[in-house]
Amino acid sequence: MKQILLSPWTVLTSLYAYGVKLANRLLQKQQIKRQFGSCVNPDILKQLQQHPELIRLGGERRKLSVVMTSMRDFTALSESYDKAGVEDFIQVMNSYITALSVPVLKNNGTLIKFINDTSLHIHGAPIEDADHACRAVQTALEMIEAINVFNLELVALGKPPVGLVAGVDTGEIVVGNIGSKTQLGYDVLGDAVSIVARLEEQTKDYGVLVIVGSNTNELVKDQYITLKLDYIATKGKKEGLHIYTPLGRRDQLSISNADVQLHAAMQQLYRQQKFDNAARFCRDLKGRFGGAMDHYYDIWIDRCEQMKTVNLPADWDGMYHD
Repeated sequence: MKQILLSPWTVLTSLYAYGVKLANRLLQKQQIKRQFGSCVNPDILKQLQQHPELIRLGGERRKLSVVMTSMRDFTALSESYDKAGVEDFIQVMNSYITALSVPVLKNNGTLIKFINDTSLHIHGAPIEDADHACRAVQTALEMIEAINVFNLELVALGKPPVGLVAGVDTGEIVVGNIGSKTQLGYDVLGDAVSIVARLEEQTKDYGVLVIVGSNTNELVKDQYITLKLDYIATKGKKEGLHIYTPLGRRDQLSISNADVQLHAAMQQLYRQQKFDNAARFCRDLKGRFGGAMDHYYDIWIDRCEQMKTVNLPADWDGMYHD
């Protein structure tokens, strides 16, 4: 058998090429870790390092779920620190961000950004997740619980407790490394992002902590008990938006189906412009969901009185314009 001898130059060239390949791969892994190390959990980070092609430059369209949260009583907390306590305030806000991040990473979410007291994260990218809507709703509920625990730290410091509200929506969104050539960042763009911001803002108007859009509700209603809140006008769009609030997982709640149906009947009476009857149902519904919806029903009773003074067409579709 004829032996093939390789020249030293060939061997050196091959070793050099192999070394460059290894170095590039290591640099790529380090770059992915820098970009996503604090945004995803370790399992997802490992998958991204093994399959960097999952991170599309320039972004791609993908159906996923978006969650936006904001802190209630942020002003009261910040004003409880004087100028000399700025460093302490920053430390408390870091603890707040950490508390929010834990449920996000636990449920395979991807942190997009924190701006002051507002957070934005997604489920379903960069790693695909068929259960992204349920994970988004579960994360929103767990984030609220995390802030309840965080409040124990604030009380121990003699500071006022805070609250958390969240909006969740699902839709086709552009996701990926978006930005200029000199400053790329993993981000999301699309209607769902705009809608989720409005849902989060509406929590105060409806007296609930979490509001989800109709797309999300359709995907989670078999696993979560949700109640319809309203049908509202959407800025810049002809079609309205049906909004809901999730009470929790069906297998973890002991809520009567009759009570859920009674709430739906109240909504039907409202759409039929039978506002006195709808308000009466609201009074009867108070306390039936553990008090979680009582503020909503108080708001709705006032709404019914308000709507009695409005000249509505016979074929009114129930859409509310704030």
